[in-house]
Amino acid sequence: MIQKQKKKRYLRFFYNKANLVLAVAPIVKTELEKMGVTQRIEIFPNVIDRLVFRTDKSLRALARKRLGLNEDKKVVLGVGQVQPRKGIEDFISISRQLPQFTFVWVGNKPFKILTAQSKELENLLNSLPKNFIFMGGILYARMPEIYNAADIFFFPSYQENASMAIIEAASCGLPLVLRDLTEYSLLYKEGYIAGRNNSEFKELIQRLFVNEHLFKQQKKASFSLSQKFSFEALGNKLLKYYRNL
Repeated sequence: MIQKQKKKRYLRFFYNKANLVLAVAPIVKTELEKMGVTQRIEIFPNVIDRLVFRTDKSLRALARKRLGLNEDKKVVLGVGQVQPRKGIEDFISISRQLPQFTFVWVGNKPFKILTAQSKELENLLNSLPKNFIFMGGILYARMPEIYNAADIFFFPSYQENASMAIIEAASCGLPLVLRDLTEYSLLYKEGYIAGRNNSEFKELIQRLFVNEHLFKQQKKASFSLSQKFSFEALGNKLLKYYRNL
């Protein structure tokens, strides 16, 4: 507790030395204000390179070939560290309930045995269903092809600030199924569909695959969302901050 208070005091001191503090999400700005940061704080989210993360049929074909997946396979993708906060247990649970679809997870345990509930997670990964592909950590340069290989991006994380994976997936035209979090409603406002529990997640994924109109609608909505986080949309805003200083 004492160490945590010292860290908080240091961060407050450090941030208040700045002329301008950029927060990646509204909830981050709120936390900084609670901490006692009195300098000017502006919300400036992470930026996506939409020339790299884009819909690409050739990347889709390449990735599906590498994964051993036919074009008729319906693929649900999750991206994140293997830790309880990211909701990987829920992701695996949904994959068991929907054996007709293929579920793919990209991400590993960066803290190895120091990861929270490390042993339980390891046991979970050692007993995956047949329709589950666990890729572990891969080169970041390969991520555009992985997003293109998928049909839906499902991210049941319990807490986020401004996940890059969500915007990357959106930029590749994937419908977004996210947990119903305040962080998302404040930062994104729209462009995704939200579920509160596994029952709702299962229903939403099924609806997207069955309802072609809804699927196309959500692809369009997520792509529009990604435009708000592009260099074109945010570049001049950042330059203006610097020039005003």
